[in-house]
Amino acid sequence: MRVDGFNPSDVARMSGLSLRQLRYLAQTGLLVASLRQASGPGSSARYSFEDLLRAAVIGRVRQVCGVEVRSARLRRMMDVLAARRSDGLLVIEPEGCWVQDGDDAAAVASLTEAALIVDLAAVRRRLQLAARREGLPVVEAA
Repeated sequence: MRVDGFNPSDVARMSGLSLRQLRYLAQTGLLVASLRQASGPGSSARYSFEDLLRAAVIGRVRQVCGVEVRSARLRRMMDVLAARRSDGLLVIEPEGCWVQDGDDAAAVASLTEAALIVDLAAVRRRLQLAARREGLPVVEAA
């Protein structure tokens, strides 16, 4: 990861979330800055690239499903992403969510129409390009 990380403005701009939404996610524990949390007035949180990826996934889900996505559903998504650090497909259905390996086309084809599928590899590539375009060096975790 980038040693000094991303500030809240970077994360908001690149994820599609507002600063207010980002603060709400931090206050509820849904998206905590893993490099450094804000410690009071005038201090700024520092987010890792993986934090940025999670924020972008939340931003995408809110864009597709509407802003009123329940916190419990977002928490399940964050738990799934934290447990599985791969670039598969995040599958979100009314019953739950999981990460599906992208090369298992048969399993993906059998999903219901109600499923929302987020290609994690595509989100990761988009964020890497955006960060580089803005002069923010990104070094992936090993």
